[in-house]
Amino acid sequence: MSLLLQINDCQLVKLQQNPEYMTRPKLVKIYDINYTRFSPAKKFRYLFKEPSQYPLDLNNVVGDPIEIKHSTQNNLLHPLLNTYFEDHNEKSLLEEDIDDDDNRNANKVEMTDVYSRRGILERIMGFYYEKNDFSALVSRCNGKLFVVELPQSEDAFERNQSGNNTHHRRFCQITSVVFEICKEPANCYTTLDSSVGKILLYTMPELSDCNDDNIFQVAIHEANLGKYNLHYVARAPAIKVTEASKNDLKNLRDVEFVSTKQMWSSIRDKSTKFLKYWLQSYLSNVRELYIAYKDSKGMVSSPIECWKTCDIPKNYLWKPRVCTTFLNEFLNKVEEIMANINSLDIVFEFAFNTSTRSVTYFKKSGVGFIPKEYADRIQEKIV
Repeated sequence: MSLLLQINDCQLVKLQQNPEYMTRPKLVKIYDINYTRFSPAKKFRYLFKEPSQYPLDLNNVVGDPIEIKHSTQNNLLHPLLNTYFEDHNEKSLLEEDIDDDDNRNANKVEMTDVYSRRGILERIMGFYYEKNDFSALVSRCNGKLFVVELPQSEDAFERNQSGNNTHHRRFCQITSVVFEICKEPANCYTTLDSSVGKILLYTMPELSDCNDDNIFQVAIHEANLGKYNLHYVARAPAIKVTEASKNDLKNLRDVEFVSTKQMWSSIRDKSTKFLKYWLQSYLSNVRELYIAYKDSKGMVSSPIECWKTCDIPKNYLWKPRVCTTFLNEFLNKVEEIMANINSLDIVFEFAFNTSTRSVTYFKKSGVGFIPKEYADRIQEKIV
């Protein structure tokens, strides 16, 4: 393996003295995920409502849980590639806005497009503070970079599905409302749509949706970092039920996205947990984070705590500028060593070693990770 970079005290100082910041992420598209199938969506399916009664029992899940499948997890790059490398008859207004931004950026500096998933971007950004080793795969073709986390084997993936998502599923059932007109008023949640002065009815979440980890939504985001256009797919955030009238792709820019989490009240390493939460929120333009603290019996006795995403770093020693600047530095180094690569069949594997704070790499051929239906389109302009 060859050394790509290593973070020592001197380099950490440089990262903080010459920071690179990310522009606010823009929402491009939303997709409904149903196992390996995906389809475009125009609205967020789930809305967040705060519980009105406590305590909350996170153990009492209704229905039989279904763990996420290896095939579902591995297929999540498809919606991203479909957004940018398939022909579409029409564009959303948000996509047109992003095209305008691209044109403006093109006049200033030659930008490099990076296609990825939020999960691996989170890990790279938090690498200096990370405690677990991980690896990333990178391909380069037609000046574009494709970055994914080294996937687990199916056996390893299934072993890691420990069945500990019970509390997450129950929290989903308690705090979610489905955005669709309800046919059975007795089973509906009501909210006032201030734009039309009417009471609208929304269904409570279908239990199968909350229990089946293979049914959810993802969002495609785009942000700029230095000379890089970042395009990435992530689990879709939520919006408050009070903003249901704005739940349309054309209006979502005016909506504040929120996210919900539940954690043990006795957790010791809150710094690492909140770094992960902050990175997820930062990359998805989530303004508020709602956290439920549960005791050893899975009971939430205190009201859900609301955090402003921008306030989270004020309480911990980790630095957002280190996270964004390190990602930029990593991409710069990757472009440098892969400058002569123009094939999706050639993949560089990058190993992130947390004990030495170093990143090493090696090249391998014939192991491309981009699906053929998209690879052909990406490579068709090679000259």
